[in-house]
Amino acid sequence: IQYSSSSAGSLPATLIKYEVASKGTEVVTNWSTSVESNTSHFIIERAGPDLQFKPIGKLAAAGDATVTNTYSFSDRSPLKGTSYYRLSLMNKDGQQEYYETKKIVSKQYGASIALTPVPATKTIQLSIELEAAQKIQFMIRDLNGRTVETFAASFSSGFANFPISIERLTSGIYYLSI
Repeated sequence: IQYSSSSAGSLPATLIKYEVASKGTEVVTNWSTSVESNTSHFIIERAGPDLQFKPIGKLAAAGDATVTNTYSFSDRSPLKGTSYYRLSLMNKDGQQEYYETKKIVSKQYGASIALTPVPATKTIQLSIELEAAQKIQFMIRDLNGRTVETFAASFSSGFANFPISIERLTSGIYYLSI
């Protein structure tokens, strides 16, 4: 499957394989081309759940080829939880072609947790991603470590959002313990 943002004729490279997979503590991107024309280099980009892609690698392309070329890139510092990878190709004329975005969940970390917005006045949103279904207990604590609120929730495996009302708390700094 290919995607091109260019309105010009044919693509400068024909992908015959493109995959992203977790391998141990790394995320490996592998791809192969059957034809390349006027290609300069490939760029591997990564994003977290916010989908703000940043380049993490660059590999030289074949330039002009009619034989199969195989490429591989290892991300040795993958993000925790869910991340997205995409491959792009830079042509020698400066045009960039983007290929399909791939989603990967790094299972080695067990859970991914985010709390937004910070600071907040009425509600905070807990986003949690778990490998397995489980019941989780939460405690809101003040600066002195005193528990001001306790609650629990059951989560299935996967991604879930959990709103937490904080309107009844007085202004200040609090910690959420999970």
